[in-house]
Amino acid sequence: MNADGPPIDQALLGELREQLGDEVMRSIIEQFLDGNRDVIDILFDRAKTGTDRSDAAHSLKGSCASIGLAGAAALCRALELDFRDQRLEQADLILATLRPSIDQGLQVILRQLG
Repeated sequence: MNADGPPIDQALLGELREQLGDEVMRSIIEQFLDGNRDVIDILFDRAKTGTDRSDAAHSLKGSCASIGLAGAAALCRALELDFRDQRLEQADLILATLRPSIDQGLQVILRQLG
């Protein structure tokens, strides 16, 4: 599954950069990476309940959206619904694209930050 729309919310990213500056944005990205490791682990943990995984997807969706990772946020939204509705095969397809989507989006943002 591919997320609809652009991978990066350039308007939001521009606002954040203007309001916070590039150095603070780099720090926020580091916090994003550190703060979401456990959440991402829950998404991939088949021993967790659908509710746990849906909640983790919801949390990560907000984190992604808040720093401009629109494509990853859309994937997390789809995961949230799939886990909630026990569509685990569909969730597995999305999970296969989630980490690359986050990594690629962060690379784009970091390049823009210089």
